[in-house]
Amino acid sequence: MTQRQQPFVRKSGSSADSRAYRGLLTVIFSIELVMILVHLWGRVQIDFAAGRNDQLLDRKRMLQADIAECTVQIDNMKSYQRIAAEARRQGLEPVPAERLQDLPVDLKNLRPTRSPKGPAVVYAGMFPLEPKTEKPDTAGASDAR
Repeated sequence: MTQRQQPFVRKSGSSADSRAYRGLLTVIFSIELVMILVHLWGRVQIDFAAGRNDQLLDRKRMLQADIAECTVQIDNMKSYQRIAAEARRQGLEPVPAERLQDLPVDLKNLRPTRSPKGPAVVYAGMFPLEPKTEKPDTAGASDAR
């Protein structure tokens, strides 16, 4: 009887191929881990910025309500009836309403005040944004309204 020989079977790969395969898997896993961490970090930054923007919007609404209240108070203080009553109380003779006219107001040299706390909008991102340069002063220029 003849003995049958086993067919030639190649071993499951050399150790160099196995190390290269494991190294490739390690690199892919590392890249995926870094991408997940960067994604999560970005999401957290966006959530913080959204929360800050919500706070700023609430503050803006409060300030708008204060401005509306002050506008009503100013309109009340400017009313002719109130001024005439105050003038009479002080012993003055108020000017008749027919003789009143609005005086022009020069607003050329007035500059808007900036908030010392920083920008009112917060941007989220991987890298901090540089503050924009201020616009050139246009005081004295003609009004384009």
